Amino acid sequence: MRTTLGIFIALSLGLVGAGTADEGVIRGRTLTESGKPEPGVKIRVNRMDDRGQAKAIRYVETDPDGAFVMDKLAWGTYRVLTWKETARYPNMAFSFYSNDTSPIVKIDRDRPVAEITINLGPKAGLISGTVIDAATGQPVNPGVHLWRILNPNRWIETAVNGSGFELLVPPDVPVGLTFQADGYREWTYPGPNATAANGPLVIHSGDKLSLDVRLERAAR
Repeated sequence: MRTTLGIFIALSLGLVGAGTADEGVIRGRTLTESGKPEPGVKIRVNRMDDRGQAKAIRYVETDPDGAFVMDKLAWGTYRVLTWKETARYPNMAFSFYSNDTSPIVKIDRDRPVAEITINLGPKAGLISGTVIDAATGQPVNPGVHLWRILNPNRWIETAVNGSGFELLVPPDVPVGLTFQADGYREWTYPGPNATAANGPLVIHSGDKLSLDVRLERAAR
């Protein structure tokens, strides 16, 4: 994600959009790779010095002009996270997608309003397919573990519907995935005998891979 960042210094706390004496505002807009505003993008911010405190997740959505305002924020340094999965912009709260490169802004008493332009993209690759019992052909609903081959500590796990699933993956990044279900053998790609021909999955931005998985029953 490419990000340009500017800080607007509010001259008066009474300005529209500025917070109270102890609060600030992060506002800006999201643009596609072609420079067009992207509406309906979800925006959340994570305070970087607020670890270990459980709080409800709050987010806003960009308007038709791609603009957003996140107000009533305590002074601090924040990561700005975006997602619109229907447009193949994955949830950047997960380092599997962001690679820990999400934009960072700071608001304080001297700079209560931060303005940011977020250039979305490139769009994720897409894996779609089915998961069935190899013997019966019936759908199986497994869990899936995906990871970056070059940095396995950046991973994500989710459950999928065996009748039909879709998974977003970071574009042009080697990834592996494992399907797991009770009573079945794990299905992993790439497997232990991976070669150049069947090595890690690499899906280009906007591309789609169809994957039909057959799970075999585990020996009792």
